[in-house]
Amino acid sequence: MLKHIYEEEGQRREQVIRRVFTSWEKGELLGRGSFGSVYKGISHDGDFFAVKEVSLLDQGTQGKQSIYQLEQEIALLSRFEHENIVQYYGTDKDESKLYIFLELVTKGSLQKLYQRYNLRDPQVSSYTRQILHGLKYLHDQKVVHRDIKCANLLVDANGSVKLADFGLAKATKLNDVKSCKGTAFWMAPEVVNNKNQGYGLSADIWSLGCTVLEMLTHAGII
Repeated sequence: MLKHIYEEEGQRREQVIRRVFTSWEKGELLGRGSFGSVYKGISHDGDFFAVKEVSLLDQGTQGKQSIYQLEQEIALLSRFEHENIVQYYGTDKDESKLYIFLELVTKGSLQKLYQRYNLRDPQVSSYTRQILHGLKYLHDQKVVHRDIKCANLLVDANGSVKLADFGLAKATKLNDVKSCKGTAFWMAPEVVNNKNQGYGLSADIWSLGCTVLEMLTHAGII
């Protein structure tokens, strides 16, 4: 399956989609995280999108780390153009807050999906294939995501899966990543026990295997 996905992906050509929101309004709260909050936004032209809102006033260690991860996420997302990766639209800020505009993926995360529905094998197979398409694109650009799990995979109304949350993602050469980053039960053995040997793109494939198990068992990996 993986070989077939990679061959298919090599034949694709992506169309650049960029939007500029010069005037917009914040709508309903979609969720909260360690970095801040996510809202639904609407432009004055009527376009809907997701907005990550982050405080710039927190100068503590956690606040600085969140800003660093978001800067890294913006730098990477601005390079990506793929149907299975959440689309980045741009940023805005005022004196106290940073706003990141992203594609609005209406059905939420795969985690919320399997909590609501009993996912069947054909559905899991379809989602897995799409995740592989997204990972193939990332890996072709020598980027390792480092936090593949259902909570970081979004689904739209048409069943299209989008890789999201690139705060831990990192550009890499061959097996040169050494920091232990990710979510514990989804991390590959070489990430946890790297002993300064380093790891690379294959760490995402291990995490994907854990993610498939998560979908099939309808529960987190514990």
